[in-house]
Amino acid sequence: DRLASKYFGESVGFLTLLFLITNHLVYRSFSHLQTEGVFNFFLLIGCFYILKYFHNKNSYFLLIGSIFFSISSLMRINGVVLFPVELILIIGFFTYQKFSLSQKNKYFIKRISSSKISKKFIAISFIFLFVPWSAFFAFYFSFNDHYFGDPFTNQRIVQNVESDVATI
Repeated sequence: DRLASKYFGESVGFLTLLFLITNHLVYRSFSHLQTEGVFNFFLLIGCFYILKYFHNKNSYFLLIGSIFFSISSLMRINGVVLFPVELILIIGFFTYQKFSLSQKNKYFIKRISSSKISKKFIAISFIFLFVPWSAFFAFYFSFNDHYFGDPFTNQRIVQNVESDVATI
């Protein structure tokens, strides 16, 4: 509630609080420590740090946000979709910063102006984006290779093989 109020205003903070109070599924999944609750917890912390990165332009917030996104992907594998989403957000952020529209004089003629973003800042940001995800993918593929003999296997393939063996 306080974070939503601080960053998005009083009405969004109130709606967030109202949603969390009235939604029984949120309470139940967090109280029983199911994977959805833990996944959502790390996902929200990652979103918070990504928003802080957009606000402060400090690359360490991007690193912390990417770490929490990759930890959430360890809880539930469908969190892998956060990697391309995060990549698109960062590319969009830099594109917006580079080619932001500004107003010229009082006639509101819009022109493209270049922003002062150094190449070093962009390089550090992308390194901080890729390091946690590289560690996640290295762990995920090595785990699958060690236990299942194939780094690109998934739970559905393993379950189909087990059900085929059980029917024989």
